[in-house]
Amino acid sequence: MFDSELQKRIAELTGPIQNYAPLSGGDIHLTLKLDTPSGPWVVKVANDPLKVESLIAEHKGLVHLTQSETFAIPELLGLIQTSAETALVMRFVAQRTPDLNFWENFAEKLISLHSKSQPKFGLDHDNFIGALPQHNQLQNCALDFYINNRLEPQFTLAAASGYTLKREAFYKRLEELIPTQRPALTHGDLWNGNYLSGVSGPVLIDPAISYGIAMMDLAMMDLFGGFDETVFTLYGSAVDLDPNWRSSLDIYQLYYLLVHLNLFGSSYLASVNRILNKYS
Repeated sequence: MFDSELQKRIAELTGPIQNYAPLSGGDIHLTLKLDTPSGPWVVKVANDPLKVESLIAEHKGLVHLTQSETFAIPELLGLIQTSAETALVMRFVAQRTPDLNFWENFAEKLISLHSKSQPKFGLDHDNFIGALPQHNQLQNCALDFYINNRLEPQFTLAAASGYTLKREAFYKRLEELIPTQRPALTHGDLWNGNYLSGVSGPVLIDPAISYGIAMMDLAMMDLFGGFDETVFTLYGSAVDLDPNWRSSLDIYQLYYLLVHLNLFGSSYLASVNRILNKYS
């Protein structure tokens, strides 16, 4: 992979590729750092049709986030396609130690991101959460969006793998647990590996965007850690939330735990069942 034809096409835009080396974290696509006269670039390469589709969706998500004028996003060179391969090329972001205002800046940008809205929940295209398809059909309310677009596809995948998960009582409780709200532009996969500390502050990568439920970003941030408590405190003080909002994030963490169950196996089963039992 990363054949000579693709290298030539990229070099026409960046200048000659002087060196390239794999980057860690590229679990789905071949991910490389390129050294060129125009500076360092990151290239993600795919030749499998589903992985190419994933790259196209990622590019759309990055463009959408750029247009939101909230978080910084790596400069995009764009999608480059040859007869055999597709590449997503973006500027390499050199990591810096976060400054004293980093987390306050992060909170402000997250609040701004979530302020972007549209009339219905969903998106004009489907995308991916990790290696799994993520459905974004338009829905009229947050409850329908969460059940139909997020939970039910993951429960269906889990059942196909032999997991028996009872969710009817949980779905019934969701009617009272998910408040009426407007759609919010969300990153969609905001774990600690999907932000960088750049020259100008926080930079987001690898989005799984939708106009969905704002709390889902906070839920993912809380699930695996790696975010300073300042973000949660400032967000909670700036946005009109239920006083117990932190303790109810597990309602939305269920989605990400189901994704991990379907991707990585039974080590996540107990956490999934704990949430289902708590709210059933």
